[in-house]
Amino acid sequence: NRPPPVMVAAPYFFIDEVGHRNRTGPFVAPFARRVPQTAATARASLEALLAGPTPDETNSIPGISTEIPAGTTLNSVTISNGVATVDLSAQFAADEPTESARQRAAQVVFTLTRFPSVDEVRFLEDGAPVQVRTDNGQLVSRAVNRGDYLDYQAAISVETPLYGALVDDPLRVTGDAAVFEATFEFALTDWDGRI
Repeated sequence: NRPPPVMVAAPYFFIDEVGHRNRTGPFVAPFARRVPQTAATARASLEALLAGPTPDETNSIPGISTEIPAGTTLNSVTISNGVATVDLSAQFAADEPTESARQRAAQVVFTLTRFPSVDEVRFLEDGAPVQVRTDNGQLVSRAVNRGDYLDYQAAISVETPLYGALVDDPLRVTGDAAVFEATFEFALTDWDGRI
């Protein structure tokens, strides 16, 4: 018997590092998840997000974490005119006045806006529109985007390769950088720090 076909989804979890004086962590990053192949890629990515980090990731150094409450379920996700409308169970609690609520919203926004067809995300909880917290704690009723959660993005944020993914040769790295004079360098090292 052949194994069922799989694809890679990219949920965003937090890398629990302190960052530096001007940009403190933790920071969101996309993680590689092999999931059953489907045309419903946004749903598959959100379900991988709700499943959370693996035990090995949670216990790694730095640790990997999620702020999405246990038991949160996905009711639906639709995409229209650049806006993803995601309906989560009430456990998600997007409007809580906590740092955790802001971080969990950021995880959903980064996961969905990774798709070229999604610019913004609107939140529902059990079918009802809900306000959501931005990175500065502001409570908004509008659709939100990555710009509302830049505090959770590292100064050099790698989009590809995905965290934990297998890579090809030559290695191509893409992402965003908030750095002086828009230049930066990277080095690929092994576990012992050898380039």
